[in-house]
Amino acid sequence: NRRRPRRPSAVATDPAPEAEDMDVSTMSGQSGATTVLKLPRELLVEVISVAASVYDIARLDCACSSFREVIEDALRLRATRAGTIAVTELPPSAVSWTQQLCFDELRRASSYRG
Repeated sequence: NRRRPRRPSAVATDPAPEAEDMDVSTMSGQSGATTVLKLPRELLVEVISVAASVYDIARLDCACSSFREVIEDALRLRATRAGTIAVTELPPSAVSWTQQLCFDELRRASSYRG
């Protein structure tokens, strides 16, 4: 019972389009951000709150200002699920709630490890 060697997979002869060459809006007929923003707020908060990393959430915050309030809610939900209470007053040194909540989560994670 000898196995046959695998055949090499077919290699595409056309190069894959570069990211900047792809126009997502023409693929679906709508802008991606517009489509996502039509989702219920609660769903967006839930999806963002289960992101693998607080860094991913911070990147999303930088990428789309329309998500700022949703991201803040998602970070507060993550803090609640971690058993901590998010700060209620923004410290003078903080630039935004998102920044403060991300910082708090990173501080909790570093103190947990050591």
